[in-house]
Amino acid sequence: MQIKQQVDKLSDHEARSLLLQMLLRTEMLHSGNYPEEDYMTSMNDIYQAVLTFDKAIPPLQGGNIHIVFSDSSAGSLKQAIEKLNISDRVITIPINFSIGPLWQLHQIEGLEKRKDWLFEHINLEDEFIFDYIPRIEESWMKLQALPEQCKIFIWGCENAHEQTGIAYAVYLLREKNNQIYIGLDQEHQQSLTRQDILHTGELAPEQWMEYIKNVENYLLLSIDERQKWIELWVTLAQSKDVFLRTWEEGRLTPVSENYLDEMIIAKARELQKGKEFMKSARLIGEVIGHLDQPIGDLFIEYRLRTLAFLGVFELKGVPRAMRFYSVRLSLKDA
Repeated sequence: MQIKQQVDKLSDHEARSLLLQMLLRTEMLHSGNYPEEDYMTSMNDIYQAVLTFDKAIPPLQGGNIHIVFSDSSAGSLKQAIEKLNISDRVITIPINFSIGPLWQLHQIEGLEKRKDWLFEHINLEDEFIFDYIPRIEESWMKLQALPEQCKIFIWGCENAHEQTGIAYAVYLLREKNNQIYIGLDQEHQQSLTRQDILHTGELAPEQWMEYIKNVENYLLLSIDERQKWIELWVTLAQSKDVFLRTWEEGRLTPVSENYLDEMIIAKARELQKGKEFMKSARLIGEVIGHLDQPIGDLFIEYRLRTLAFLGVFELKGVPRAMRFYSVRLSLKDA
């Protein structure tokens, strides 16, 4: 029977992970927090994932493994690998760790709660929301399928998003015996690019090529260092009410959601001409351009809408996406 043959191909860890996903979804169904239609869809997704397990995620043969935390980083890194004509592979964990809840994000229940938060607060395309959990689950399965002989390089600059991502990735790899290296510390970054890089998404393929050529110079995590990253993630995964993180003085710092509100208002005062409305995208772009953190325009847009609901801004248009509406400070705040 095909399904039995496919289950036999799963490792013990993969089988336990799938069983846990099914039980958590069933528990949520019984508690009334999971529509029956969504439950049936998720069960079918798991069924299809098992049927196509070895086809969808072929075993990785040879080369190093590179882990990044955005599609932009992965795209440039893959181009660099192709130009170098090497057999390295890239795994993307598509999560913006600087925003949103991190609670139990290594489990399906945590992913579901994060997805709900994104759906309620961030203007995202329907396709993104639909694919969100399957893409992350795919990254989990790829990490578990890594052969023990490959070296793993986790890439992240000094920012809240990627430093949190490193902790998350090391936690997911906690049962692996592979050598794990960490890049990109500021010293190596400046020596190779001659400039400060806020996040790896800013790197061009040519810059990635230089990093890959020098991978042996990066930090090889000892057992104790791996444990510190794991403990950091365990701590982060316990918080339920932190939705914004920054990197300040070399440390990951939780801050209030309204942390950037004053900057948004100040930039609006600079840009607004009299009583004229300005495109929301322009204001958001100005704020992003003056940030030293890769927080992302969608979170800034969420705060702009929140300030409008509080009466600080007036809107013209439909705020379903930043390109569809304009804003101005209300007369009392202008």
